[in-house]
Amino acid sequence: REFVQDALDPESVARALDALLTDTGLRRRTIEDLAEVRSKLGSPGASARVARMASELVA
Repeated sequence: REFVQDALDPESVARALDALLTDTGLRRRTIEDLAEVRSKLGSPGASARVARMASELVA
C-alpha cells in the first residue's frame, strides 16, 4: 500500500497497520515483496541504478 502525502491520514495508516498485524497472508506477501525490492535495488547506489533502468525502459 502506498500513502500519498496529501491523502495521508491517521485512519488510513491505522487500517493498513491493522491489516498487516491481523492478516498473516498479507504480512507474508508484503515481506516477500519488500525482499524482492531490496534484492533488485541491491547495494548502495540504488537510485542511480533505478534511474538507469527507467531510462532504458523509455528509450
